[in-house]
Amino acid sequence: MAWAEGNDPGGESVSLIGGAVVPHGTPPCGHKTLYAGFLGPRGGAQQGRSGVQHNVGAWIRRRRVGVVPVLVVAPLMLASACFGASSAEERPKPPAAQVTIEPQDGTEKVRPEDPIKIAASKGTLQSVSVKSSKDRVLQGELSPDRTTWTSRWTLHPSTSYDVEATAVNPDGRETQVKSSFSTLDPKSSLDASSVIEDGQKVGVGMPIIVNFDSPVYNKKNVERALEVRTSEAVTGAWYWMNRQEVHFRPKKYWPANSKVRLVGHLTGVRAGKGMYGTDDLNVNFKIGDKHISKIDTNDHTMTVKENGDKIKTFPMSAGRSSYPTTSGTHVVFERSPVVVMDSATVGIPKGSPEYYRITAYWTVKFTFSGLYTHSAPWSLYAQGNSNVSHGCINLSPDRAKWFYDWSLVGDIIKITGTPRELEWGNGWTDWEKPWDEWLEGSALDEPVKTNQLDGTARSPSPTSSATGSPTSTSSPTQSP
Repeated sequence: MAWAEGNDPGGESVSLIGGAVVPHGTPPCGHKTLYAGFLGPRGGAQQGRSGVQHNVGAWIRRRRVGVVPVLVVAPLMLASACFGASSAEERPKPPAAQVTIEPQDGTEKVRPEDPIKIAASKGTLQSVSVKSSKDRVLQGELSPDRTTWTSRWTLHPSTSYDVEATAVNPDGRETQVKSSFSTLDPKSSLDASSVIEDGQKVGVGMPIIVNFDSPVYNKKNVERALEVRTSEAVTGAWYWMNRQEVHFRPKKYWPANSKVRLVGHLTGVRAGKGMYGTDDLNVNFKIGDKHISKIDTNDHTMTVKENGDKIKTFPMSAGRSSYPTTSGTHVVFERSPVVVMDSATVGIPKGSPEYYRITAYWTVKFTFSGLYTHSAPWSLYAQGNSNVSHGCINLSPDRAKWFYDWSLVGDIIKITGTPRELEWGNGWTDWEKPWDEWLEGSALDEPVKTNQLDGTARSPSPTSSATGSPTSTSSPTQSP
């Protein structure tokens, strides 16, 4: 920009800005005289206030005789800026949001244990959609700042996935990115089943028991995939009985009349070399009233409590000294209206003076070695005063029927007064171990706090699942 000032011969004060002559007033930008430099009539650069005024005067004189020299000046936009723009400069627009998806589009043989990761920069995630070729929706977790999304559980083997993610920048401009990929084919599969049947009502001492069709070598992976949801908060832990059976029990008995859901997110879980779960496990069940029965073999009585209240006291007869009943905390695992009991199944063969084969009614079983409560009309004379059985708890027919009708699988039977302690594994002996010892059976060495049954601790997207067929862990042995 060129700026100068001077006086014409007629005495009028003038200023020159960018080649224009204007009446003198307050110079633009708050300055009286600005020097920027310009070419005079001879093409030489003129500098200094006096030089400027001289040339301006010459310019004015020539203008009056119609001669207009060519001036080289700074760009006019700068002169305009010096005067001040009539409108504010436009704010630069923020850049578009960027989105990255892992695995990348076109990737094959992705390991199911590798999560899907979506990240947004220069913006936030607005929506994420993950669909599989098996029409299953995948759960995920969104970071609090809405810049990352990570799949919650493992992917399904032998499956293709389509991922769509949309992010928005601060101006609300959308960026959408898609990725399609496929997972590997497993060398072998792992199937799981639950002893508890879907919809079943069980007692407060019922352990969750999951059986596997193959040995599990990566116990931590599998244990992490087993989720327990409850209507009332519970602290519990998993315990591996062996590589094909794992139990879950609470630190204390289940809350009476509560609801529980087992969700085994096992699809895509690597359980061993080349072995992956191929189906999820989903079981809903209910906890009934709190049933605790206490049997004192010295007093020959059975006291029955419901929700803490004593409701029945029965005379009974327990095992004789040569066949003592087991003392300890037992869990009911089988009920049957009639059972044929053959002593050969418990080591008393035919030909032995102790051999027996009888039909027993209204049976409730609590050890794998074959101990029951049942109807025993043949021992009415001893019930309430002596122990004469081969280990079972003998009751009168009407009392045995009442107890059978009242009992639930998972109820607790505590027996005291005998020299024989309940052996570990002789039934569902989960409550025989103190809590600290129970925790030692977890592959993760830590307790579990159950999630809310309604799934609020998880993404609202449904998780596909398959209910496993229940299997029995009971033994066919019996004792009268």
